[in-house]
Amino acid sequence: MTSSTNLTETDSLTGTAPGEEQLPERGRAPSRFKIAQVVEATNAGVGRCVMDLVDGLLNEPVDVHLVYSPLRMSNEFRDRVAEFERRGASVFECPINAKVNAREDFVSVRRLRKYLKQQGPFDIVHGHSSKGGAIARLAARGLKTVVVYTPNAISTLDPRISKKANFVYGTFERILDKFTTCQVAVSEDEADHFVELGLAPDKIRTIPNCMNTYALPTREEVRLAYDLPLDKRVLGFVGRLEPQKGPEVMIKAYARIAEQFPDVILAMIGGGELEPQLRQLTRDANLIDRVYFLGPQPGNWSMPGFDIFCMTSRYEGFPYVALEAAYAGLPIVSTRFQKRNLMLSEGENGYLVDIDDDAAMAEALTKLLADPEKIAEFGRTSAEKFREFSAEGMVSKYMALFQSLLQR
Repeated sequence: MTSSTNLTETDSLTGTAPGEEQLPERGRAPSRFKIAQVVEATNAGVGRCVMDLVDGLLNEPVDVHLVYSPLRMSNEFRDRVAEFERRGASVFECPINAKVNAREDFVSVRRLRKYLKQQGPFDIVHGHSSKGGAIARLAARGLKTVVVYTPNAISTLDPRISKKANFVYGTFERILDKFTTCQVAVSEDEADHFVELGLAPDKIRTIPNCMNTYALPTREEVRLAYDLPLDKRVLGFVGRLEPQKGPEVMIKAYARIAEQFPDVILAMIGGGELEPQLRQLTRDANLIDRVYFLGPQPGNWSMPGFDIFCMTSRYEGFPYVALEAAYAGLPIVSTRFQKRNLMLSEGENGYLVDIDDDAAMAEALTKLLADPEKIAEFGRTSAEKFREFSAEGMVSKYMALFQSLLQR
């Protein structure tokens, strides 16, 4: 779905001279303002953040424009785009390649800039994810608008990237910081990383991801939908089957405990480049009949079918799957991808283990699986923790931020 707006082909990337003041000259925030939400990665936590934010902003005195890329779009996001348009949002499709591609990136910047100039002026341009944020900031460069950037796990958090790549990405972020009014971290750890990266501390704000509540299916409904046995205990993994999420660590950890707990199976929800390798790991461990590869599925709907939620990520911002697991009342066993994990307190609603340590993950799972009362206790604590993270609160914090930036 795209906007009916006709974009002329004569527009160029030229505009206000480099270095010109980007903030509108205003002494107070307008009673109603116009914002463009720009997102590339619509199939993961970034997409959920944008969906919840747009959903809330449409209830505020805000003219919302949603600019999205269809290249990595979930069915849920596609449905929500149609809903948002019915509710009054302007929507515009702008293909953005997740990987760096100079020619394609130039086309994306030019296309977005045309939209911003023809549909503007915009009070705020808000870019999401490392790539979406880069395209949004380049497109808005020199325009008289507030520019906000929420990376939702900035790429330089990845511990696997080389020093050279980290330097290149970091340099690019520092350059783009000059054209950014405010950088929004989704956790204190990410905010600390922004400072370590050399981004301007006075531009950094922290707003944790939050989530709308919804009707949960029953355990039986999920099990039957996925053909999971009703008489087994289920370890659940939800995430892209890509290196960032460490899914091979989950398979290896499960292989360590499978013989000890014959009543426990593993459900892997997600798709990605590592799936063939993961299936081979499962065959090598003779667990092909106990590991269920369920493909991409809605994590929020799937959680009630699990007994324990497992995360083996190498880095994250503030993962929505942790919110979804807590909302479903699940204990969580996770890697220490953050210094301060807002959703997991060691020994209260789960356990934390070192990144890439499948032996430690197996040990933590063993402690829980051997103590059903602890599973129930941790699950209740998770549900209590979730109450602090309502989407209404997140939208209110963003509205307060937007209003304060417009008053400058």
